[in-house]
Amino acid sequence: MKHKVIKQRNAPIYYVIQQILNAKQDKKECARVMSNIKYNIYSPIVSQALDSLFKISTSYSKIMFGNIFPKTVSELGEGNSYFFKSENILSDFDWLYIQISKNSSALSEFVNLRTQIEKDILLGHYDIALMTLDRIKSRLGLSIWYYEMKLLIYSYSNKEKESLELLTSINKEKENSKHGFVTFLLSYLYKRCSKTYSAFAFDSELENKFRLNRTEFQKDRYSYYLFRLNFYKSHQIQDFSPILIMEATNSLIDRYNIFINLIKTLFANSQTDEEKKIYSSYAVKFYRKNKDPQLAPLVAYGNIKCLSESYFNSEYIELLEHYYSGRYDICLTKCRSFIINQLPSFDIVKIYCRSLIALNRSYSEICSNQDSILNLISKYLYNAMVEYENDEILTHLYQINKNIYGLSLACGLDNYLYGENDTKKGVLNILSLSYFDPLLCTLFKDKDIKNKYLDYGKLFIKESILFDYQRMRNNGQLSTNTEIVKYIVDTDSAIIAFQNNQYEKALVLWQSVLQENKTILPIVQCAIEYIYNCYVNLDKKQEAIAFYINYYLQGKAFVRKIDTSSLVESLYREKYKKGVKNGIDLQLFIFINAKEDERKSAVLERFCLYKDVEQVSDLIPELELEMRNDRKKIELYFYLLASEDILRHMVYITSTKMILEEQQKIAQYLSSLSDSPNVKIYSELNQEILDTMVVYQSIKKIDKSKIYVNQAALMKYDFKEYEGLYNQFKIQLTSSGSTNSFYIVNTASDWTDINKDPSVISAKVKFTSKPFIDSACQVFTSIRDRFLFSKFGLKTYLSTSIRHGVLEGVLRSGYDGLHLLLTTENNKYIPIRYWKNKYGLMPDEQKDLMKILEKFSRGINVAIDNFKDEVLQIKVEEEDKGFFDYRITSDDMCYATVSCNWQAKTYDEFCMFLMEYLLKMTNCSLLKIRNNINCSLKDTFNKLVDNLYQEIQIFKGKHFYDDLSSAVISARSETRQKIAHIENWFYLQDAKFEDFSLVKQMDAVWSITSKMYPNILVDLNFSGPGNEIILKSAYVIHISDMLTIFYNNMFSYSKVESPRPFKIEVTDEGEYIRILFENNVREDENSLNERFKEMLKSDSRLQMEGRSGLVKVNKIIKAELGCDQNRLEIKAENGKCKASVLINLKDICVRKC
Repeated sequence: MKHKVIKQRNAPIYYVIQQILNAKQDKKECARVMSNIKYNIYSPIVSQALDSLFKISTSYSKIMFGNIFPKTVSELGEGNSYFFKSENILSDFDWLYIQISKNSSALSEFVNLRTQIEKDILLGHYDIALMTLDRIKSRLGLSIWYYEMKLLIYSYSNKEKESLELLTSINKEKENSKHGFVTFLLSYLYKRCSKTYSAFAFDSELENKFRLNRTEFQKDRYSYYLFRLNFYKSHQIQDFSPILIMEATNSLIDRYNIFINLIKTLFANSQTDEEKKIYSSYAVKFYRKNKDPQLAPLVAYGNIKCLSESYFNSEYIELLEHYYSGRYDICLTKCRSFIINQLPSFDIVKIYCRSLIALNRSYSEICSNQDSILNLISKYLYNAMVEYENDEILTHLYQINKNIYGLSLACGLDNYLYGENDTKKGVLNILSLSYFDPLLCTLFKDKDIKNKYLDYGKLFIKESILFDYQRMRNNGQLSTNTEIVKYIVDTDSAIIAFQNNQYEKALVLWQSVLQENKTILPIVQCAIEYIYNCYVNLDKKQEAIAFYINYYLQGKAFVRKIDTSSLVESLYREKYKKGVKNGIDLQLFIFINAKEDERKSAVLERFCLYKDVEQVSDLIPELELEMRNDRKKIELYFYLLASEDILRHMVYITSTKMILEEQQKIAQYLSSLSDSPNVKIYSELNQEILDTMVVYQSIKKIDKSKIYVNQAALMKYDFKEYEGLYNQFKIQLTSSGSTNSFYIVNTASDWTDINKDPSVISAKVKFTSKPFIDSACQVFTSIRDRFLFSKFGLKTYLSTSIRHGVLEGVLRSGYDGLHLLLTTENNKYIPIRYWKNKYGLMPDEQKDLMKILEKFSRGINVAIDNFKDEVLQIKVEEEDKGFFDYRITSDDMCYATVSCNWQAKTYDEFCMFLMEYLLKMTNCSLLKIRNNINCSLKDTFNKLVDNLYQEIQIFKGKHFYDDLSSAVISARSETRQKIAHIENWFYLQDAKFEDFSLVKQMDAVWSITSKMYPNILVDLNFSGPGNEIILKSAYVIHISDMLTIFYNNMFSYSKVESPRPFKIEVTDEGEYIRILFENNVREDENSLNERFKEMLKSDSRLQMEGRSGLVKVNKIIKAELGCDQNRLEIKAENGKCKASVLINLKDICVRKC
């Protein structure tokens, strides 16, 4: 980070004093004067001047420094709350140093107690930690840090009520505060510390709230909020200058804590050694005042001789030596002892877990409190190191990491989760090492300086093999003649070769490491990452891709550390042609790693062309031969095609129905792989697609309206993941009864940090007595976003039915037919030859006509594009474009959520009611869109046609004028017709099922299922009841599921013959109906009947075996159709299998007619 060069000058002490006295204790003027002084006069002179000034009047201390150690809540955040933009962050450090210098003993006491509190919190000694916090409060006053630690303790002690009561007491005290932002910060720190508030939701909320596309004034505030509240996600913001100034309203403890993060961040972001020396010199200055171990690594970089002897910890080095030497049993004991008696460190936790793995032992706890944060971290970390599919484990770790952002251990954990490919995070991780560690040598570039660091450590720590080994590392020459375990030496040798750009050598070394340590996941992950990067650096793209896919198939954890983004971009730029094969590996690599669906479709399109197939489903027989050698690969390939949105951008795809039919063929093929370990997943996917297709068959008026949301599919597949969030909302709603008078910040409210006086540091907030408001808004936005953006949501159907070519096709078609529109190629308009060929136009006539038609065509295209971009978009944020408007205030979100909850008895009912609310919003938007079509869009097209008519008058009298004029006049009629046509699209399809005919639904499901077996010729004998049986809409999915199971069984297990005789019979038996399914069988009848009998009585075992069709039918007819008297019978006799279901119509039938 480059700093503005400011020439500070000497000035008499009395001059400084007089400048301040002239401000006459006016707080704003004093802040302005001090801002000018600190950037222009040497800080030692300023410090001396302040000493003299404080002797004149102690009140100046508070004016200049604010409430350094506030004793009451009302004082916290109420210092001199005026903001004057920083001119030089180094001068801000000098200003803080003056404050620290005058309170060094107090800060030293805080540093010592902070370390103890962090340890007690991590070990689960919450009562002790609270007592120590109270001690800090009595000695050093209140701080944001103090309350954050309490909120973290309450969260992990399961004391939600105490957290809310704490916030309530603060908020009531600070309700009318005009300065600072204590309540605002604490409301977000409460969320950050909460075990139940999603870490990902926290990140998303902050990102949405503080997007840096605001005014300069707001950017300063938002930079501070992001850095202050979400440091490890926001440590690379562009401007750090406002941060320390904004924090100045809080206690000296808070200012000092944020200084530590700032100085480390600036060092990590430094581009030159000179910058690093500057920042480390400030760390040295501050360290001399309080001996803070968190500054020790920077001090070691800047001036190691300033470090206290406690930095040179022999037990720490001894522990590392045991690990490096392979004495893992002793290492485990040392780890436990060090963590419990000295300082919990993430690196020690990592060594503990890796020692367990090296000894091939299962996990064992570090400390006695089973549910302590440290045990939770170590348990998840151990599991992440041994499980090949560890996404869920890493999610748990990230949740804990977010909760403990205020603890120093979070830095190491964050680096483990996200820092492998982030150099700056790697530096931050090294700067979190509180004790002398040979690893710190990596901060230095110069080999001699690295070795001097080691030499100085040897003055305090007894001789260790680590010193000699690190010296060899520094020199880039390792010897196998050492006590260090082989895998460490081998790994370091491979790293050195890679760093020296010796990629061929590094590749061989890493392959050897991988081969010799293939059972130890952390080593394997590291080796895989380097081998991949060796291939990339050697420009062996195909080898890199094949290597990646090979290990991805073995488990995603193997490739978790690999950053594929550069290769993905390189392949895209080279159009997937240079150095890669047009095969399955390339497609899988792009499917897995590319963010854009269009890129995925592009490689698929090329592959289909290469294989000479018209449709993606035609690849099934093409690739079946490869199943023998690459079974897992081919299965994954087809699974991604069937489950993701890859097909949508294929050239031949023109509708959602086509996508579903293609995906269903693929899913059907996958579900037929009965010996696959994933057959259950494939069957569920197949059923999901079938359900969606059934919905399409069951919707009325599908050709007229194109606005549709697949509510049934959303309920079945998308909303389930939010049930936990809904339950959390209900708990909070219940706890907000009349007996609890909570008073919290409504962070969900619309908020912008706008003040008439930009120099005032404040954050205006709204308060609420409803602690459930945040979770209510989170439930609402989660459901709303799936309703809009799921593959079953509005955007999908809007894109497929209207936006992707359909709208242009309809609006352009009339003008095209009249030969008035030009097409484009490579962004150029191509002349049409119709008029020239038919009427023999002269070159000048053709040129003039094409110029006119090009102008008209451009106008039509611009009008269509503007309509798509400005109207047919979904608007959820203020800056979004679009007429589909789903912006809503937090109060209205909360009202809608509470109202729907009040009406609902179950979560499913709640979702249905909330979707009804969203459908009403959709209808309001559709009305505005129809008005826009009938007014703005129609007027635009009419004007374009009118202008065209005026411009062709230059041809009046020409032999072709009458026909040309007639075509333009017809264009006016075409405009009216097409506008009326597309206006009809913008009505909402009834997203719910209507009551349905049983026989018609049987026919619809048969039509879908039979298409999945195109090579099986069937002779179907179907007989229905005398009356048409109309069933209630609520049962359409259940009936369809049951029919799908029987139909699939008939196709899959019937005797192989052509044609295959199938019989389906529906009999009306009064209060019941009986449906019979009959087909010839190829197996022994006795064994079949034994199997049927076993199937119907052994539900759980059969489900494990994947033969659960009949079990599911039993569940459907009894549980889903709500009658225990319903019955399934199945028997093989006389060469036939006869299955029948008896269904009670009492509660599911609407009428017979």
